[in-house]
Amino acid sequence: MEYCHGISWMLIRFLFFSTLSSLFISVVQDYSYLKHIDFRDCEFLTETPDFSTIPNLERLNLEGCTSLVKIHNSIGCLDKLVFLSLEFCSNLKSLSTSLRLRSLQTLLLTGCSKLEKFPNIEDRMTSVERVCLNETAIEELPSSIENLVGLQVLTLSFCRNLSSIPSSIYMLQHLKHLLLEGCSNLKNFPENVGNERHPIFSMVSLKLNYGSKWFPRLTCLDLKNCNLLEVDFLMNPDCFSMLKDLDLSGNSFFRLPTSICSFKKLRRLKLVNCKWLREIPQLPPSIKCIGARDCISLERFSQLTRVFKISKAERLKRLHDLDFSNCHKLAENPLSSLTSIALANTSLDEVCLPIHILSDLYMHVYFVRK
Repeated sequence: MEYCHGISWMLIRFLFFSTLSSLFISVVQDYSYLKHIDFRDCEFLTETPDFSTIPNLERLNLEGCTSLVKIHNSIGCLDKLVFLSLEFCSNLKSLSTSLRLRSLQTLLLTGCSKLEKFPNIEDRMTSVERVCLNETAIEELPSSIENLVGLQVLTLSFCRNLSSIPSSIYMLQHLKHLLLEGCSNLKNFPENVGNERHPIFSMVSLKLNYGSKWFPRLTCLDLKNCNLLEVDFLMNPDCFSMLKDLDLSGNSFFRLPTSICSFKKLRRLKLVNCKWLREIPQLPPSIKCIGARDCISLERFSQLTRVFKISKAERLKRLHDLDFSNCHKLAENPLSSLTSIALANTSLDEVCLPIHILSDLYMHVYFVRK
């Protein structure tokens, strides 16, 4: 338990929870040593006090303050703030217009369902590692998102008003996880790499300043149910060199670019319920799991027969799970060679194929490890 001139932060939390912020101000005169404030679930809190008198504050937790509508602008002066949670502050409509918290590492805004705008990032912020904006009303990210130079995790799942992602997001050299599931108004992911505020900035000069690859550390990209009409952004040869998990399920594109075979680290590819997808191109040897259930227009996947031609030992190193259930058009293609091959080689953890193919294989192709 930490103390501020004899007043414990637990007591401060109780006072704030039970009464108004004015009582907090009148009881505690000197906040200079206060480091942690935890006002979770303070349902009557409508606005925060002036933070300029708490210069050493490191952690501020306002999660579940459902009546909170205003954050005092002085929050931008908290140079030592490391952790800020405003999760499920369902009536919060805005933060400060700009963000300059030089020590901030974690920013949690999940469930702020009325928050429409993310603040501008005026200066480079090297400490921020995690930003969670799930289930907010944000319509776009500012191009200055590139100034979160140390960002590793960015989540915007179920931001149903989100309509665009700035191309400057490619500048996030430390980003590992980018999660956009359920952003149904997105429709496209940026293809062009560049600084939108400085369009004359050439690709060559960008590489010299930021390295030879875009998203050089990105391992997980989740674009499930984003209503994407195309995925041509995957054609960029300087991107996704470390990508391991790619989820494109529930989108409306017709084809995957052949460049996906150059993703040498790709292990899991999910295409579930991509109803317009007609063909899966050649995939990299690193692939272990393919989920293409309910791809009702899928007609071709040339590697399907090759899966069963490799030895059991080699297959265990490479491909573990296949799911092509309810891909009825795939079953209409000639796959007779698959039968004899599969009968001799069935060592996958799980294979799900359309019933027409399974009947040809005497149901021997479907195998699940007990």
